[in-house]
Amino acid sequence: MNQALSPQLSRVLIPISLAFASAAFGQTVPPASGEPPSEEDITVLSPFEVTAAEDRGYQATSTLAGTRIRTDLKDVGSAITVVTKDFLADIGATDTSTLLQYTPNAEVAGTRGTYAGLGNGQSVDETNNLRNPTTATRVRGLASADNTRDFFVTDIPWDSFNVDRIDLQRGPNSILFGLGSPAGIVNATTRNAEFRNVGEVQGRFGSYESWRASLDYNQVLIPNVLAIRFDGLWDYENFQQEPAFEDDERYYGAIRFDPQLFKNRRDFRTSIKAKFEHGEIDANRPRIITPNDSITPWFRPMPADQRSWTMNNGMGKTPVNNGYDANRNDLTIISPGNGLGLQTRNLDNPNYQPWLSAPANQQQPFWLVDGATGEAYRVVGGYINPGARNADGSLRGAAQGINGKRYADQFFGLTNLSAFANNASLPLSGSGLYRTASLLDSTIFDFYNTLIDGPTKSEYEKWDAYNLDFSQTAFDDRLGLQLTYDRQKYSRGGEAFLGGQPTITIDILK
Repeated sequence: MNQALSPQLSRVLIPISLAFASAAFGQTVPPASGEPPSEEDITVLSPFEVTAAEDRGYQATSTLAGTRIRTDLKDVGSAITVVTKDFLADIGATDTSTLLQYTPNAEVAGTRGTYAGLGNGQSVDETNNLRNPTTATRVRGLASADNTRDFFVTDIPWDSFNVDRIDLQRGPNSILFGLGSPAGIVNATTRNAEFRNVGEVQGRFGSYESWRASLDYNQVLIPNVLAIRFDGLWDYENFQQEPAFEDDERYYGAIRFDPQLFKNRRDFRTSIKAKFEHGEIDANRPRIITPNDSITPWFRPMPADQRSWTMNNGMGKTPVNNGYDANRNDLTIISPGNGLGLQTRNLDNPNYQPWLSAPANQQQPFWLVDGATGEAYRVVGGYINPGARNADGSLRGAAQGINGKRYADQFFGLTNLSAFANNASLPLSGSGLYRTASLLDSTIFDFYNTLIDGPTKSEYEKWDAYNLDFSQTAFDDRLGLQLTYDRQKYSRGGEAFLGGQPTITIDILK
């Protein structure tokens, strides 16, 4: 069975922040308690927006998640959790993986999570989770929630550097409001430009020489009419598994323009907002699944009767000199047939090995490791490691090196437990009960501290997000119109020399 690792792969961060209050930038200081606020101190919000200024510590009073119009939480008939900016800061959460572990009925996979999130198949592949960790979540034990950005479905991973609050709407009730996941939605509300001067610089230092810096600066250009905002993030994270890392750089800008088109009607309000974000993530993320085990079957004894294979049987350290015969369950014999032409018949192959994998045609560079010296060397254009056997079965000498095999020759190896069960016709082998075995002995390979791919694996994410919003309200918000244009250009990918299921195997030609 595959088991998730539980090493301390996550970092420990020590936050250091420096905030600049409004007064430091010349803004009017809020009046003392008991004094009525002046008209300039009052910010009138559109019914189409919520801001962090409304929240009180960990308590939020309104949301857009219920009806897409600002509504008191007590009037929304669905399970919603609103995570405020203060709560994010106090628990040190910066993204989905660091937040959902603190929220009800939600789980997150990966190095900070409680489950693997890789399905329940005979074998698992964590490539998708490595390239798109935002979807490695589970809400109410069902599935991954829809990730939204200002209530537009997105693939862009959110980060707290430009987020005011997170709304988690749990359960299939989210379908009623236009989104389809039965798990719910996780919405990140990005910051707007505000009519107050404020700024903040944050720095964090963590385990394995990780560090993070962020900047937030808002400036009023024309009081109550025009404001701009800029946010930046530089996050460089390292892990216990070397050489795993994740570098995250983002730049965000927002502008708000509230022209007073109806000077004689203060209850008519116009607002134009624009946001832009550019981000790039370059990573070689750590794995949580131990390598597949294609070693131990080599050392297990062969059955006395080759037709009575069990899970405890192996290859008995018998070199495979003729992989083609040992790989076939039947031998095809062609012989004359009483003047009627050639006939074929199948015979049981006494050399059949159900642990033998399908042949691989080596058409690309291949790496071998000398077990005695630990030296790795690259082989191109045909290979056999020193000490292997020649085509006639004779033992090769070390001086012969990698010569003697053609470029397109095929080679065999050990297969996984689920394939062996099918090959050996073990009981219930067709029901998916036999799972690929994992190598759990860290003395063979130190998977806690070493990423098996080394530097040959990589993941990347890159995006540009644009959002334009126009809103017009009238008659003290009794009538309103909102038009929003949202455009996101997002790409992700990566390379994996070992593929999605890294396996440690053994040279069966020795």
